[in-house]
Amino acid sequence: MVNEMSPKATSVADVAKSGFPLQTAVARIVAGAKGWKVLSQETPWDDDGDPEFIDVVAWRDAVTLVIECKKQKEGILTFLETDSDAKPVTAVRHAAITFSKDSFRVRQFHIGRSFFAPASAESMFCVTSNSPQSRLLERDAGLVARAADQLARNIQLRQAGFREIGVPEGFLAVLVTTSILFRATYDSSEVSLETGELAGGAVHEELPWIRFTKAFSVPQDYRDVAERTVFVVSARHLQPFLEQVKIV
Repeated sequence: MVNEMSPKATSVADVAKSGFPLQTAVARIVAGAKGWKVLSQETPWDDDGDPEFIDVVAWRDAVTLVIECKKQKEGILTFLETDSDAKPVTAVRHAAITFSKDSFRVRQFHIGRSFFAPASAESMFCVTSNSPQSRLLERDAGLVARAADQLARNIQLRQAGFREIGVPEGFLAVLVTTSILFRATYDSSEVSLETGELAGGAVHEELPWIRFTKAFSVPQDYRDVAERTVFVVSARHLQPFLEQVKIV
C-alpha cells in the first residue's frame, strides 16, 4: 500500500527543500546591518537568453552587493592553496561604473581591479563534498558574476539609476552558502604524477569567507579577460562580513 502524504505534509516538505527561506533570511540580515539598504529581491535579468533572477541587491557607501543564496545540505567547500606563505588579499576584480566629472548622467561601465575589505584568502580551485569531480561552484559563482556585470550595465544605461540613495560605483558578486568553507594548503611538489593524488598532507583551515577568482566566462572583447572575483561567504558569518565591507 502506497503511503501518500497529506497535502499539508507535502507543503511542509516542499518548503523545507526550498532555498527561498534562506534568501529571505539573508535579506533580513542585510536590511538590519548598519548602513546597508536592500534595493531589491528577485530582480530579473537575462543570461544570454536564459531568464534568471538576482536573489538580493544591496547598497552602502558606493558599494553594491549582488547576492546569490545557495542552500547545500551537509555541504563542504574546500578551496585549494599551494603557497604556504600566502597572505590575505584585498584585491577584487569586479564590474564598476564611473561618472563624468561634469554630470552624474554620464556613466561608463568597465571592469576594474579595486581593493575592498574584508581581506581574505583567495583561490581559483574548489572541490565540493557532494561531487568532488564536478565544477558546481563555478556554475553558481559564474552566474552571480555575470549578474553583477549586467546590473552595472543596466544602471549605466538608466538615467535615474539609484540617485535617490547615492551613487553605486563598485558591484561585488557574493555567494552566500550554508556550506562550511575550508582552505587546504599543500605543497604541489608532493602530488603524485602517477595517481594525481596528494602524497603528503595538507593543512585544512575553516574560513568564514574567501575570494574565488577566475575567468567564469568567455571574454566579450579584448579589454576584458573575463576574470572576476566572487566572495563566497558562509551564511553563519554573513553579519560580520557585511560590517567589514568597504573600499580601502
